[in-house]
Amino acid sequence: MAKDCSDIAGLTELYWEGDITKEQFGQWLNELPENCSPSRPAIQPHSIDRLISFYTTMLKRIENTPHLSKPSTLSLSQKLKEELNLVNSQPQWFSDLNRYTTDFHMANLQMELYELEIKALWLKYTSGQLEQQAIEDKLGVCIQYLRQVYMSGLMSGRRKNYVTHTYGLIEGVLRILAQLNTSESTNKLVLQAMEVSRLGELTVNNQFLSQGGAQARLLREVLKTIEKTELELTEVPDFDLHTKSMLRRTINTHRNKYYLIIDSGVKNLVGQEKIPLIREEGVVRITFFEGRDGIYQVVESQEKTDLVVHHKDRLKRLVSELFTKLTQAKNALTGGHEEFKELTAALNSLGAILIVPFKVSRYKQVYILSDGILNDLPFELLLNAENEYLIEKSNVTYGMSEASIHLVDRTVTYSIGQYHQAERRLKHVSRELQSWRGVSGLANNAFEFASSKESNVYHMGNHQLLDLNREPLLLKSDYDTLYRYALYNFKIIPQVMILSSCHSRAGWPVSGEGNKSFTSRSLEIGAQSVIGSLWNVDDKASQQLITSFIKYLKQGIPSDRSLKLAKIDYLAKADDFHKNPFFWSAYVQEGHIFRLNDNSTNRWFYYILVLVSSVAVLLVNLKVKVIIS
Repeated sequence: MAKDCSDIAGLTELYWEGDITKEQFGQWLNELPENCSPSRPAIQPHSIDRLISFYTTMLKRIENTPHLSKPSTLSLSQKLKEELNLVNSQPQWFSDLNRYTTDFHMANLQMELYELEIKALWLKYTSGQLEQQAIEDKLGVCIQYLRQVYMSGLMSGRRKNYVTHTYGLIEGVLRILAQLNTSESTNKLVLQAMEVSRLGELTVNNQFLSQGGAQARLLREVLKTIEKTELELTEVPDFDLHTKSMLRRTINTHRNKYYLIIDSGVKNLVGQEKIPLIREEGVVRITFFEGRDGIYQVVESQEKTDLVVHHKDRLKRLVSELFTKLTQAKNALTGGHEEFKELTAALNSLGAILIVPFKVSRYKQVYILSDGILNDLPFELLLNAENEYLIEKSNVTYGMSEASIHLVDRTVTYSIGQYHQAERRLKHVSRELQSWRGVSGLANNAFEFASSKESNVYHMGNHQLLDLNREPLLLKSDYDTLYRYALYNFKIIPQVMILSSCHSRAGWPVSGEGNKSFTSRSLEIGAQSVIGSLWNVDDKASQQLITSFIKYLKQGIPSDRSLKLAKIDYLAKADDFHKNPFFWSAYVQEGHIFRLNDNSTNRWFYYILVLVSSVAVLLVNLKVKVIIS
């Protein structure tokens, strides 16, 4: 129940966020005290005028486009008219809506109309009333509009109505492009659409947080408050409307601050291509987008670009079966031979759809940008036509990565979970840290991120859980936990994060941004590369993999190849039972490829340079003495 006049703004935002229905909104407004209206602050005509102008323009646009689908158009028109009447009749309820909420609401309706227009254009094209160029032009306009909305900071996986319409619009564009005659212009539109689908808040935040300075510190505090309040909101019972409205008001007030912080700089990002073109031989990038009806896969190499539409339910079923077979083979009590055969069949089925048609295993370097249910799938375990794991043929990296390899100095900070309960003790993680012996600055930070000293590699060994909402929890000790917002406390961001724990890459999926995990948060705050796990890893197998990975890193081998070699080493030494991909494929690298800088080589180079300089000075002095004599 609404309690007092202070609930008005929160109620309105709950309604526009889709947290409550129109009927609930009207009922609760009627339950507010009668003196609310006179005590309201002066109406702000600017906000209300924006809404009225928007609704009126949208209605005219529908009236002037006769080929739109009648049932859908009537539904949208009715919604616009009802909200226009609501704003006109009760402007006091909308007088202090913040900029974020207003723009967010208008973007929802705008995308709903765009989606209807795309469907109408497709009907005209298939009936021969429209040329392909005309529909390409309209698709280009839609993609540009979506880019502007995303880059204005409005994208958020937690806002279900906005995401629903975004999915619909991107999916509509891709479904049409998949059926048009392939050309250079359609390929360009495909890449632009997939690029826009990945321009969420993580991309925007990274642009600011990675720069450091006062603006980054302010942004971290705002984001931390938003996330903590959203967690509080999930704990509030549905009947406690007063608390919900106050928390929602706090969230949107801080989102408005967020909007204002990024608004000045984000305009420079609009129109810039974020996914670089593939220009090297032997490199392929595979990008996915999960829509409402299909899962769209774009395979891009130097030679060509392919767009494939997968049936969503079928692909989800195959992925689900694969994870079931992984677990069954791992839990088998009799060696797991039959279970392993079933697992191999599941790996072949998925490989035949996702990698075999494109001959992915012939590429030396594979970049994966996954989405939805595929966020939890390590592509390294898929089998090619020759029944080989992809990891045996290719280096595999996830997320965005530059072609150049980043050099990282060898300074390491670590944190280890301290557990007294026997079933939680990590018996092997200390061996991982022993692998760093010999590097400079090796120090224990004990999860005190705010006081972290400057180091280029941060290695964490601990337990991690997912709560009922799939929100990741890091266990510092048996009962001491940290949520993801704790990583906002980093003042000096490590270049590399090694998250040696269960589920460090797992969490609630956000379209285009992967899972809401400790891995994605590490990348968001500015880490260049993160090693994380996809499921509940085996302690001993994890130690063997990470130790071998560090060994190859210290030899100066690039990170993607180091992880590949570590997995191949594990397969070579494991018995038949432990060759199950459950044990070796959970760890993946996301972000840029890096290589540890060989400090010892640098020191020898310095010593040799000093020696050569000294000899040169000595020879010059001798020559001078000879001339004088």
